[in-house]
Amino acid sequence: MQLATVYARAGLSVRCFIGGTSLRMRMYPNGFRQLMEGWTKNIASGAERADRRAAAGAAAWVCCHFATGVGGLLTILSLVTGGRWLLTGPWFLWAVAWVGLALQFRNILRRIGSYRWWTWAMFPIPLLAFALLFTRSAYLTYGRGAVRWRGRSIRLPRRKQQWEGTDA
Repeated sequence: MQLATVYARAGLSVRCFIGGTSLRMRMYPNGFRQLMEGWTKNIASGAERADRRAAAGAAAWVCCHFATGVGGLLTILSLVTGGRWLLTGPWFLWAVAWVGLALQFRNILRRIGSYRWWTWAMFPIPLLAFALLFTRSAYLTYGRGAVRWRGRSIRLPRRKQQWEGTDA
């Protein structure tokens, strides 16, 4: 983000191209811990720089997926236990919503990488993992002012100085 900001100030264009089938890599070859540290390092500060309308749209999209996940799971629980105490609505509406959102998620994931079928079919699980990572990133970035990356602690500059390009 900082490099793109500097380029924009200099009047240079910034473009991101997806490699399609020509490019393949594993961004975090050392597993989940490396992935967690990498995302924690950037996700909260990147969200802060996002356009407010885009951020609100993304938040609404994630909330719809969570609502469908919770509604679908409560409906299954109600059907399995025979519990009429859960006000879940018609089961087929939750099923249609789940399938529709799962297929949408599959189409998005196909554009950005190769993911296993369960990633999109069980979409609330990776979205919950994302929400937890985002919360962790916000806490470490703005609460503690430091994150861990590649085995070392990195102190983060104050937000205003970080984005204005001044030294901390």
